[in-house]
Amino acid sequence: MNETPINKKTDKPLSNFLWHWFSGIIYKRHSFLHQLTLKKTLNLGHSIFSYLFRREQAQYLPPVLKVDLSPLCNLHCPICVHATPKEHSNLLSQQHFDSSQVMPFDQYKKIIDEVKGKTQAIYLYLMGEPFMHPQICEMSSYANDASLNVLVSSHFSFKFPDKKIAEIANSGITHLEVSMDGATQEVYEQTRVGGRLDYVLDNLTRLCAYKKAHNLRYPKIEVQCLAYDHNRHEVEVLRQKLMPLGIDMFTTEEGDVGSWAELAAENFNITANKPDMAIPSCHWPYAAMVIKYDGDAIPCCLFNMGKQFAKEPDRAMTLGNVFEKGVATVWNDKPYRDLRRYVAKPSLVDSETELQNSYCYGCPQLSVGTIRETIASDSPEFNIRTNQ
Repeated sequence: MNETPINKKTDKPLSNFLWHWFSGIIYKRHSFLHQLTLKKTLNLGHSIFSYLFRREQAQYLPPVLKVDLSPLCNLHCPICVHATPKEHSNLLSQQHFDSSQVMPFDQYKKIIDEVKGKTQAIYLYLMGEPFMHPQICEMSSYANDASLNVLVSSHFSFKFPDKKIAEIANSGITHLEVSMDGATQEVYEQTRVGGRLDYVLDNLTRLCAYKKAHNLRYPKIEVQCLAYDHNRHEVEVLRQKLMPLGIDMFTTEEGDVGSWAELAAENFNITANKPDMAIPSCHWPYAAMVIKYDGDAIPCCLFNMGKQFAKEPDRAMTLGNVFEKGVATVWNDKPYRDLRRYVAKPSLVDSETELQNSYCYGCPQLSVGTIRETIASDSPEFNIRTNQ
């Protein structure tokens, strides 16, 4: 049996929660403090209170929404659901994407109209590249006009014309995160498979110049570099190349090894539950909702991604559809309430065996186990963070 633990950093939920929220707010303060109102502050306060006191019912709306405009992408990064399957891939080999997988603008507007005034931030991406959606700029503008802070993460590897650069600059995006994992094409393309570093650099150069020429405060531009053994020697070179352009932030963090698609209970040897704690083992069901392009709601972006985009997706694991019921109803429907009970007390799965069908069953936040040998054999150093 392979003895690689599923996750190594999930046994301190309170410190993880406090670190995640406060470091996140400081790190992306422009996105969370910008356009903050009393009503939004109270909504966030209700969320924190409900988490700390293990409330099943949520008398508030999600402070954060993560909206999957489209799961489509033109790259094949090794960690992603878009990667080329390996010899022992399970869920990764089942992934399916086609041009119909885009969120309709009219349904998106209904989501924004429902949450405006209470939700503080909206992330317009999940497993796809947001600029694959033809109306990304209009959708960003609509959310910004509703006083939501808009966060977009992109590989930015497109040959954008000047007109598109201007649209992005004026779209209402609050925080634009651009992923660049190397200072040379040879190194960059090892993680951004199919990407063009020269396209990214050209787009960033023109976007920064446009911002400066038009005296724009937003979007705040962050370049994020994931650090691996193959690119560590280029991280500082990249930083020195980019900062003079006028970007606002250059950040680095350790890159995951393995496949996000394979993070699912069926690929783990689950041996025990995590111990019940004074506060819930995961903050996601209290703080954020993830909405897929088809309206299905799921609790997070860190687990069971491979099941969401399989040719035959497991819709039984979703928490409801916001196109059909709305955000508030789904947020307080039985599947979400059951999920909050489960993360508040992982041992419940022993007495309520139906929770083994839960979206979160097997997640390293709630379970102890190891990765199945066949999956780990493709990535001997398998290590993916699930405590963000």
